[in-house]
Amino acid sequence: MKKILILSFLLLLIGCGKTVDTIVERNGVAFEVNSTTPFTGKYIESHENDGGIFEINYKSGKMEGFHRKNYENDKLLFEENVKKGGKKGFKRYYHENGRLEYEVYYKNGGKEGVERRYYKNGQLKLLTTYKAGQLGGVIQAYYENGQPDYESNFKDGKKEGVQRVYYKDTQLELEVNYKNGEKEGLQKFYYENGQLKLEVNYKNGKKEGVQREYYENGQLELEGNYKNGKSEGLLAEYYKDGKVKYKVNIKDGNIIFREHETLKVNIIRDNTENSKIKISLYSYDERIAGKKATLVTEKEVELLGKENQVEFLVPKDTEEDTYYIVLDKSDNHTIDYSEGGIKKLKVDIINEVKILMKGDKFNKVIY
Repeated sequence: MKKILILSFLLLLIGCGKTVDTIVERNGVAFEVNSTTPFTGKYIESHENDGGIFEINYKSGKMEGFHRKNYENDKLLFEENVKKGGKKGFKRYYHENGRLEYEVYYKNGGKEGVERRYYKNGQLKLLTTYKAGQLGGVIQAYYENGQPDYESNFKDGKKEGVQRVYYKDTQLELEVNYKNGEKEGLQKFYYENGQLKLEVNYKNGKKEGVQREYYENGQLELEGNYKNGKSEGLLAEYYKDGKVKYKVNIKDGNIIFREHETLKVNIIRDNTENSKIKISLYSYDERIAGKKATLVTEKEVELLGKENQVEFLVPKDTEEDTYYIVLDKSDNHTIDYSEGGIKKLKVDIINEVKILMKGDKFNKVIY
């Protein structure tokens, strides 16, 4: 009986193989140092940077069996099982406090079933479903307080169905539908107060139809149309009080025209000699401090007689703009002028503007 027990113990030792702290790899096969026989046994590796210990089992020079790594305090950090042909069974990571951080099941080397991640307090952080190594099924993410953060569904590795994203207080932030991995149907974004922020329709993954964006107070901010993913037709932007900021017409993603009105400028001189001057029209949005003026247009005008009229096309519905008439073009001028041939005009673009000149110098504007 004793002989049988001793023999069994010896066989067990032989089956377990050696425990070493140094191995070398040759063409993907592990060997002991100065050995030509593929290694079978346990390899222990110490990590100086974190004090952890990594245990890896080998069979005939290939990783096989349970692997594990411990923290410096000897608590388990990581464990997994490897079989010939790939990973098999559960793979788990642990927080330093001993709680489970992550677990997933492997079958034939690929993830299978539910993968879970956890916060340090044990609360579920992320739940993901796999089938034959691909995303297939529900995905749910949670905030640390347990409230939903994100939810989606996958089929054959592609998004399918409704995806939702939430703020921390459970208020819906985003809702969009997918079909075969592409956005399909209406997509909506919301502010934290529940007010609609943006809505746009998708077809085969591209924007199609009307897109609207809103201020947090519910006022329409932007409205435009899309065709096959490109902006098409009238695009309008509004201020928070509902007044029009601008309107443009777009075709194939390019601006065709901007709605405008004609600004008629009457130049009245104190002499009748023929002369040429260059008139530049600049605009400036007074709401943006320190911003330089933008050149709207410029013209070289031949003045004939005492009074001449020059017409400028200016954007429509831009009550916030201040316009500047510049007699001698200057590319790098600033806004704050009190002299030097430039005057600041707050003009009503529906009415005419009269510029009084003294010689070839800018003198006064009447409107």
